[in-house]
Amino acid sequence: TLLYMTPYAVNAVAPTRLIVGTNFLYESMDSGSTFTAVGGLQDVNGDTLDNDNDGAVDEGDEFLPLNPVGKVNGIDPARPLSSPIAYGGTADGVDNADVLWLGAGGGLRLRTTGNGLPASVLNYTGGAVVDVVMDPEDWHTAFILDANGSVFQAVTNDAGTNVTFSDVTGDLGQLATSLRVLEAVRVDGNLVLLAGGRLGVYRAVNPSAGSLW
Repeated sequence: TLLYMTPYAVNAVAPTRLIVGTNFLYESMDSGSTFTAVGGLQDVNGDTLDNDNDGAVDEGDEFLPLNPVGKVNGIDPARPLSSPIAYGGTADGVDNADVLWLGAGGGLRLRTTGNGLPASVLNYTGGAVVDVVMDPEDWHTAFILDANGSVFQAVTNDAGTNVTFSDVTGDLGQLATSLRVLEAVRVDGNLVLLAGGRLGVYRAVNPSAGSLW
């Protein structure tokens, strides 16, 4: 189910781990040598079809992925290269290689532990997710850029069952158009959020409601 331009992410704290997104999610623990369909597999051996297009029918290696999450990119044709995946983070000096913030199917998903599908964050009200990044020192906090040019701060509890949002777009909409990417860095104890778009790169220090970029 790979796309021509397929979004993927290397785990920020465990670089042998990869996530690849299409309409489905695939996760690798061994630098891409093998992948697992995160939503599970359907065994289609026995349907008399050549599902893997290898010229043989029902030879024991034909499976289809289950539980689509929706398109991880391609939602906005103007930004087909978007990879709205933030994978692996740290909090209080402890690495969490399982954490996964994901934009897919027009919504936001989150996994805080384990290797299952990230759950839909039902109270997210922004547009289709163009990019998502984590606070490099606290995976509980993420920043989301949506297709409308809005930027949101999301804060979750450990379990991922309670996520709160703040709009930190501030005056960014007066400065930038066609925003495509976010990056978060820590500088001298401050959180610096960078947003890149058609007219340049913009910065907010310790972003909050009413941020000046």
